[in-house]
Amino acid sequence: MATQREIHITSNTIHRTCTRIDRELKTDMIGFVRGLIPAATVGGKGFGTLGNHIIGDTYKSVQHRFDALMGQAMATLDSWEVALTNCERNWKAAEDASMVRYRA
Repeated sequence: MATQREIHITSNTIHRTCTRIDRELKTDMIGFVRGLIPAATVGGKGFGTLGNHIIGDTYKSVQHRFDALMGQAMATLDSWEVALTNCERNWKAAEDASMVRYRA
């Protein structure tokens, strides 16, 4: 049996969510993983002479594609932050205009 619970969203909650997206997703996750791509480069004859011909170019292609995907993920998170900032501003204006006051 589910419990009934009231949930109140405030402009502070929206601000904290935006901050967490920036810190936890953009910096700690996507930024960290994207920063590992150069460390995964296999240079020189790392795959061997024959291996470089067989998989070297494919490996580099996968690295470039992964970097592009991480860039798209970062752009998506940037758009979330813009949208949440607008939501926070609008929510704050509604809170200020409201007769009901919520504590954060």
